[in-house]
Amino acid sequence: MNILILEDEPRNAKRLIRLLNDIDRTFIVEGPLASIKETVEFFQSGKTTNLILADIRLTDGLSFEALKYAPATIPIIFTTAYDEYAVQAFKFNSFDYLLKPLDSDELEAAIDKAAKAGKNYTDENLQQLFGSVSCFLTVTDIRPCAFRTSTTSKQKTRLYISVLTTALPKWSMCQWMNLNTN
Repeated sequence: MNILILEDEPRNAKRLIRLLNDIDRTFIVEGPLASIKETVEFFQSGKTTNLILADIRLTDGLSFEALKYAPATIPIIFTTAYDEYAVQAFKFNSFDYLLKPLDSDELEAAIDKAAKAGKNYTDENLQQLFGSVSCFLTVTDIRPCAFRTSTTSKQKTRLYISVLTTALPKWSMCQWMNLNTN
């Protein structure tokens, strides 16, 4: 699981990374990102993650401003010393709101809850949504495409598909097979 940390205090970031390593050494930790600017750049660059652990206050403002750029499907666990932002936090894809100092068991339970909910979302809900949709393409229909998502201020995610100008080479099946064996 890839986990992005938004935290502006180095001591808290190091402790959070240590807790994550104690929970599961296979976690891949990105960050910590300390500002709204860094976080927006992370998402605008096309990078993604499976989970966000976000402090509320970053060096240049509240993390809510940066999280508007995160895909709406990424679960967020807020890790903060401020309890007054809890209601605002749940307007995002928040799975938990943990107060500092963080408790290892609470963090692990929150991660498990987010991981299970994410699995259900991607497996079951998408199967229901796209399960009966089928599409048949001929080889001439295949074109390289660029994909990007955009999250609106109302936390709706839109998928944009752009067909690139370059078409795949018109090779025979033998040429394609030779390409795969080289």
